[in-house]
Amino acid sequence: MLRWSARLALLLSVVLGSSVLAPATGAATPPSGVVSTANPSVSWTGPAKTASTAGPSDLECAAPASPPLPGGYCDDFGLTVDIPTTYWATHSGGVQIDLTGLPPANDYDFYVYDRNGSEVASAGLPGGVESALIPCA
Repeated sequence: MLRWSARLALLLSVVLGSSVLAPATGAATPPSGVVSTANPSVSWTGPAKTASTAGPSDLECAAPASPPLPGGYCDDFGLTVDIPTTYWATHSGGVQIDLTGLPPANDYDFYVYDRNGSEVASAGLPGGVESALIPCA
């Protein structure tokens, strides 16, 4: 199982938007969460890996199994960032997304989309922990 977390990362020089959502394809537990100044961290767990997916395409993620290949492997989590815009007049920061709990032999990437479907952050390094800071969306 993969472990994801998002936390409000203060003292960084990135401003963030009001809402960030992943495209609708897979399941996360829980399926959504909120970060705010009062609740600066949220975590969720993705499903066990059952397939490989080459990119962030919803069509690929929703693909049915085609033996001997399994269906697409993607995970969606709806993240709401509830920070007043006035907060950023006196603070710097953003939302840090971390993907942890990865088997060393596997390579995971992730893509973050705003409510309009525009990519606002991604992480795609080979192997290891993946992290990205969400910029202004």
